[in-house]
Amino acid sequence: GWLAPSSFADVGTAEFLGTVRGWVARLNLRIEEAAALAGMEAQQLERMLSFPELAPSLKDVLQVLDGLGLGIAGVEPLTTAMVLRWLDQRREAMKMSKVDLAARSGCNRQHMTYMFQQPDPDPKLETVLK
Repeated sequence: GWLAPSSFADVGTAEFLGTVRGWVARLNLRIEEAAALAGMEAQQLERMLSFPELAPSLKDVLQVLDGLGLGIAGVEPLTTAMVLRWLDQRREAMKMSKVDLAARSGCNRQHMTYMFQQPDPDPKLETVLK
């Protein structure tokens, strides 16, 4: 299955992780089974899905999506670098500077620039959703 990036507009971390939990349910998987597919401990996955305030990293969330056979439409392969490259392409298509994006999202400008320039970034899911 594919998750459409447009469906994440104005979605927070809790809502996004709720969507992931919904996919686990639609796949008729128990948390233990989903965790095994994602290569993590069941407690780790349960904590991630139940406590979004713990700010999971994008890399951890992508590991779960990949393990469940899910992807994000337009992003291939499903790595943090590819997700950020896709976001950067959308930013450029909108003729928006990184400074403007940082201001609009409420993120630190230096962190935003650094995140897009890293070869293997690992931002928090919350930051990417903003």
